[in-house]
Parts: sequence; structure tokens; C-alpha cells
Amino acid sequence: MKKHTRFLVALISGLGATASIFATPTFQRPVGTDLSRMRGDVERVGATMRSVMKREHERQATKDRA
Repeated sequence: MKKHTRFLVALISGLGATASIFATPTFQRPVGTDLSRMRGDVERVGATMRSVMKREHERQATKDRA
């Protein structure tokens, strides 16, 4: 009896695996044009650079005062 149960469980699991192989993939579609997405990337990098430069400038000014 246990062998039959294990076989049925394995069979159902195998059938489920084949169904998941043929499922449609889910992923997000990019929004906007390539140029607009690249501009957004450059803006974010620029904002990060500005914040780092400001932080380091303040750190250097504190160090110079001490």
C-alpha cells in the first residue's frame, strides 16, 4: 500500500512539474523609452554623487576645524 501511495504522489508531482515548465513567465515590462530610463539612471547616480560629495565636504570641514 505504501508503494502505491508513494508512486501516486510522485506521479502527481511529476505532472505538476511539467505544467510549471510551460507556464508563462512573469516579469515587469520596462516603462518608458530607453533614453528616458538612461536619463533616470544618470539622475540617480548624480544625486548619489552630490550627497557623497556634500558629506565628505562636511567631514573635511569638521576635520579642519579640529
